[in-house]
Amino acid sequence: MSGNKHIKRLSINTMVFQKRVLAKYLPDVLTVEDITVKMIQTIFDLMKKERVSPATIRSRYAIIMAFLNHCYRHKHLKFNPSFTIKKIRKYRAQKIPLNGLALRKMLDVNINYRYCHDFQYYRNKAIIGLLIYTGLRVGEVDRLRKDDVHDDYVNIIAGKGRFDRVVPIQEPLISWLANYLKSRKHFHSNRLFIGLFKKSQFNRNTVNIIVKNVARAAKIRKKVYAHLLRHSFASQMLKGRVDLEDLRQIMGHQNLEMTAMYAKPDFEMVKEALLSNPMVKILGGEK
Repeated sequence: MSGNKHIKRLSINTMVFQKRVLAKYLPDVLTVEDITVKMIQTIFDLMKKERVSPATIRSRYAIIMAFLNHCYRHKHLKFNPSFTIKKIRKYRAQKIPLNGLALRKMLDVNINYRYCHDFQYYRNKAIIGLLIYTGLRVGEVDRLRKDDVHDDYVNIIAGKGRFDRVVPIQEPLISWLANYLKSRKHFHSNRLFIGLFKKSQFNRNTVNIIVKNVARAAKIRKKVYAHLLRHSFASQMLKGRVDLEDLRQIMGHQNLEMTAMYAKPDFEMVKEALLSNPMVKILGGEK
C-alpha cells in the first residue's frame, strides 16, 4: 500500500480508510506468508452471506486485492491473487441527482436554531451553498481554512489526487461566507468550519449531518447526503450548457470520463433532446 500512495496520489483520508479495512479483515495475520487463497475467498463469501451491499463488497475487494498484489509483486506472497481470487465486478449505484426545485428548497429553508442562531445559520448556509453552488467534495469543505476564502473565489489546497485548484464563487454564497466569518470572530481556529462550541468537533460526518438536517427541514423525502449534492451540481451545470472540460476543472477531476459519470442528464434534458431530435430532420417525419 505504501508503495502505491505516491503513484496514485492518494489522499490522507483514503489511506487511513484503506488501513482500517485491512485491519478489520486481516486482523489475525501475523505475517503476509500466513495469508492463503481460502482465507481471502472466505472473507468475500461471508460478506455476501451477511448481505453487505454490492458497492461495499466491491470497495473492500479493491482495497484487499491492491494490498495482495503489492505483496505479490514484492515476492512476499506465494500465490498470484489476480489469478487465484475470484474477481468481483465493478459496481456503481445509480445516484439520481436532485432537481433544481429541491436544491432551491435546501437553499431557502429557514431553520430556527436553538443555540447560537446566527453562527449556526450562516455556517450551515455557507456549507450548503458551497456544496450546491461549487460542487466541492465533503472532504474539501471539511479541510477549508479561513485563508482559503477570498472575495470571489475559494482555494482548494491538496484536493483529491493532491491537486490544487481555484473555484469561483458568486452571490449569495459570498455574503453567506462573509456573515459566517463575522459570526465566528470569537473562535481562534484556523479552520473555516468549526463546531458549535469550542470543544465541539467538526469533521466530514458533521457536514453530512448538516446536509441531512437541512434536507429534512426542506421536506425532501429522498435520502440526501453531501456527495449527492456534488452529483446534483454537475447535472445542473450540464443543464446550463457548461462545457464538459470547464466542468472537469471546476470539480477537480483528472479525466473527462469521471466528469461525464457525474454529470448525468435529468428527465427534462432528455425530453428536450428527444423533442429536438435531429433524426426527424434527417429522415423526415413529425416532431
